[in-house]
Amino acid sequence: MEESWKRVFRSERLIRAEIMREKLEQEEIPAVILNKQDSSYPFLGNIEVHVRTSDFDNAQIIVKNNESLEQPE
Repeated sequence: MEESWKRVFRSERLIRAEIMREKLEQEEIPAVILNKQDSSYPFLGNIEVHVRTSDFDNAQIIVKNNESLEQPE
């Protein structure tokens, strides 16, 4: 049976999503990036980081501890 995946992080910037994915991977939580930005209008949509449902609670803690990634520059 396949395990479902759940969004744990969302950003308008790919680099922030990549950093969060890497932080999750460092904690041995598999994560994937789903780019939902419009290819013609990249300012429309977001990039999402998804984790397995079974890892979601631990992933939320990691995301919360790294909230500075979503702060404006």
